[in-house]
Amino acid sequence: MESMLEAYQRAVTLMELELIRDAARSLKEAEDVNFYQFNQEHVLSKTAPPDGIVLRGVRAPPQVAQSLLRDRRGRRFRSSVHVTREIVQMDAQRLRSGAVGTTQGAEVMADGRLAVSVDVTHGSFVAGDGLFIDSIAVGGPEEIDLTGSISYKEFLSPKPCIAQWYCCHWWGESLDSFVSSCQTHAQLRRRGSPGSAGGYWVAAFAMRQHELREELGPDLKESPFYDALRLADGILLTVDSEEVFRRTWCHYELYAGSDLKHLDVVCNGAMLSRTGLPGESMVAKQADRRMFAAIFDQEGTLKVDETVCSTFALLAWPQAVKRGLVSTQLIETVASDVNREALELSLAHLQEFQDPGMLQLAQSLPPNLTKLKLGLEGCHELTDQGVKALANRWGTKLKHLYLDFVGCGKLTDASLSVLAQNLPPTLTDLELHMAGCVLVGPPGMELGFAMHRLVHRSNLRVRTRTARTGRLPIGPVTSLESGVAPEEALAQECEGLPSKFQSNEVESQLYDPPGS
Repeated sequence: MESMLEAYQRAVTLMELELIRDAARSLKEAEDVNFYQFNQEHVLSKTAPPDGIVLRGVRAPPQVAQSLLRDRRGRRFRSSVHVTREIVQMDAQRLRSGAVGTTQGAEVMADGRLAVSVDVTHGSFVAGDGLFIDSIAVGGPEEIDLTGSISYKEFLSPKPCIAQWYCCHWWGESLDSFVSSCQTHAQLRRRGSPGSAGGYWVAAFAMRQHELREELGPDLKESPFYDALRLADGILLTVDSEEVFRRTWCHYELYAGSDLKHLDVVCNGAMLSRTGLPGESMVAKQADRRMFAAIFDQEGTLKVDETVCSTFALLAWPQAVKRGLVSTQLIETVASDVNREALELSLAHLQEFQDPGMLQLAQSLPPNLTKLKLGLEGCHELTDQGVKALANRWGTKLKHLYLDFVGCGKLTDASLSVLAQNLPPTLTDLELHMAGCVLVGPPGMELGFAMHRLVHRSNLRVRTRTARTGRLPIGPVTSLESGVAPEEALAQECEGLPSKFQSNEVESQLYDPPGS
């Protein structure tokens, strides 16, 4: 079936993306079929001409040629009765099958060579490379007739779909991940029902893969890529690994579409938008802009450095925690960013985030951090051991520290003890929230006051929220290592503190948790 759709009309809807994902899953049990594999094993066979391709100029031994020659009746000289034979073309390195098909007959050309009709079952045949017919080597075709090939979008539906979003990705990304990213994007963009009019322009599905050279033409600015890019409302960049940043074509797409209204990035279920999302708070929009400033330069070109990779790693971190996929590579990507001075991450209400996860996060802290802001509110399984892992690894250059432990009910005085003992000497601003930490008792309270006193001497601003009110009598304070008391200076600071610590430079907010 030959389609008349223009390339810019070959975007796919969300419903069609779901069909594509189902087709990919049917190829293998694992959910890791990527674009390369899907194209080779499925798309190319479905989009080849329905009457087959014709390989012209094939030189074959006499016995092979005679076996192929059949009655020439019917379209493309196929015979009504013939024996099909397997035809294989190896890739350039002869490592694997580049293309596989079945012969459907042949005819003799004027120069004595053959024109062989083939139904494609895998991959794409190219001119020049040698062939094997029933394991017998024959000469490669001089040219290939691909008249009637279509795009995968046209295979799915002849109905035109205009490109609303141009998708930028790399072909090593799994179909499962890609479709999930598009669904996340649609949901956050509130695009409506799965069958809504606007679509996602994906080159793998919009371009006629058997005729790429003809579709691209000599000038990129006259190509379907460029047409779709200029007609779209924005670019959607899907990121499943740092490999996407190494792809020259992805850089070109982002550069060519740098003046489009929207640029959205989806990574492991999280999303950034250059222009903000519908219903997003101003604070969230400002955070998005800051992250975009770290990723793209003023011309909209993607910066390729450790900071970009670590930014996306941090963007993916919450979903990785939720799925138990925090890998060594993810940790090392953040830890190796020597240029990063500020790290801000919210893992609020993730019940999967526990002490081992805190250790992984601590191991990922870059060496030159001066600002660390962690939102751990509602991580109910976090204990003192997790806090110890963090405090032991945040380095010696930290100036600003924000920790939100609200509702972390398993934390005790020992957490405040280890925090107090590991405050770096460079620290100038500390904000600690511990409302709902019901196991923090009098020793923890006194440590909080002591931290105030210590940091006041060095102009450190402290804002502390604890779970109890008023000053309680000081008691014995121990660190996480049983029997080891806090450093002597800190103990001295705890002596004789007033019932309510007051200072123009120090703000102490002590209140009861809701329902107490």
